[in-house]
Amino acid sequence: MEYVSVSELAPANTLPWDIYDAVTAFRLFTRGERFSRDFIRVLGENGIKKVVLTGTADSIDQLVRKACYREIDVNAIKPGTTLAFDIHGGDGSLLLARGTVLSEATLDQLKKRGVNKLYVRRMQDTAYANSLRRTVAELNLIRRTNHMPKVHFGSGDFISNTALLNERSIERMAQKFEETGRMVVEADAVNALMKYMRIIDCLHAREEKSKEDYLRLYHSLVRQTANILHHIRSSEKVNGDLLMSMAEQAVASLVSDRELLLGAIGSELEEGEDYLAKHAVNVAVVAANIASESEYSAKQIMELSFGALLSDIGMLRVADSIRFKTQPLTSDEQLEIMRHTLYGMDGLQLINKLPHSTPIVAYQSHERNDGSGYPHGKKAYGIHDFAKIVAVADVYHAQIARRPWRQHATLPYQAIEEVLKMSASKKLDNRFCRSLLRAVSLFPVGSWVMLNNGECAQVLKANKDEFTKPVVAVLFDADGNEMEVRRVDLADQDELKVIRPARMDDAEPLAGF
Repeated sequence: MEYVSVSELAPANTLPWDIYDAVTAFRLFTRGERFSRDFIRVLGENGIKKVVLTGTADSIDQLVRKACYREIDVNAIKPGTTLAFDIHGGDGSLLLARGTVLSEATLDQLKKRGVNKLYVRRMQDTAYANSLRRTVAELNLIRRTNHMPKVHFGSGDFISNTALLNERSIERMAQKFEETGRMVVEADAVNALMKYMRIIDCLHAREEKSKEDYLRLYHSLVRQTANILHHIRSSEKVNGDLLMSMAEQAVASLVSDRELLLGAIGSELEEGEDYLAKHAVNVAVVAANIASESEYSAKQIMELSFGALLSDIGMLRVADSIRFKTQPLTSDEQLEIMRHTLYGMDGLQLINKLPHSTPIVAYQSHERNDGSGYPHGKKAYGIHDFAKIVAVADVYHAQIARRPWRQHATLPYQAIEEVLKMSASKKLDNRFCRSLLRAVSLFPVGSWVMLNNGECAQVLKANKDEFTKPVVAVLFDADGNEMEVRRVDLADQDELKVIRPARMDDAEPLAGF
């Protein structure tokens, strides 16, 4: 039995021992299991500082006694003591119940039986127990999503010296990309991520645990992103491997259950959560969905997600008085917001591993196909495909999110309408707008709709090109009363249809799933 700090753990293809939590003696990992860097990261993020490596029954018993029980010497107990706690033997068996008055004869009998040590269960640390439950949920989610195809990034996939990034060098990079045709990212139909994505039967309810796991993972990604943004704002170096790990988590979760992940992004900001971090994660999730429908590979989508997470990094340099202003912005303040694409270059210099496309995505994600965007009014042929995808995702999410100057967010249906209008006016790329529609439908996954019989339902799944006929979960009757959940595929219905979107601000984000 060996006590080890989580910081000392290393990845292993096959664990040679079981791993237990040192505080509670809860088994976290089983011998023979693949032990990834993601597992180590989750332990550290959730405050698990020490673990125990062991494999024998004797050592496990020792661990349980040490972690779960407080030891008492029999000779220290005085006759006449009334037990406030149950007393256990060395094997964990109950010897004396709480409330028992210990007589001298009872104590002598224990000593004659060779019982020199008694054990009292330690009081549970509620905060630690909650943290451990959250840890286990996140570990299980990683286990379930480990079937994503393996992706390898070599040194040639990253910029060799990010310290040289500035507006001029990125313009040169973009020009070189344009000359070599790398502004257009060819779909990889052979290795498309869609082939690996699990098909979930949305006509059956998911387990509550699955929904909780996805919400935990989602909020964990927001916390991780906020931490990275904090380091960048403080001009501290950031390890690009961490960002790539986060991109991998998002893509793996997409593979495992895309609709549940899309539903999770509709959750409200938790207390203390940063809007910019939440926006970054949501844009990355939506962008990954668009790319998967566009037949990009897992590697392409991970690189895109990496760029999406950092696409608004320059907003860190914009004064909070402007970012969080509750009144309309002045023309000068609007110009300052537009400069964030230039400010982002300073932040990107702090990241040691940066894919070649990431600075271009951060620089161009507010350009528009018709040349009406910023910072340089580039037209379609001069805008990287990943930046075009992030632009669609950004426009969509920026509208459905609550902001300081907007009491109620735009309904997802109206946000999709706006995306389609911008597609029709040639501002956004039509290919990627249609991919967004296929992923989320005209009435987006997680949003609420009113049916023609007066019932209210939550959208569970898009039906590909049947944009107005998603799979829904009917939760409220025509009078607004909760009812037993009924799941319906509107593509199979002649009579039942959506008549309009509905606003359900107080409903649980994954209520119908």
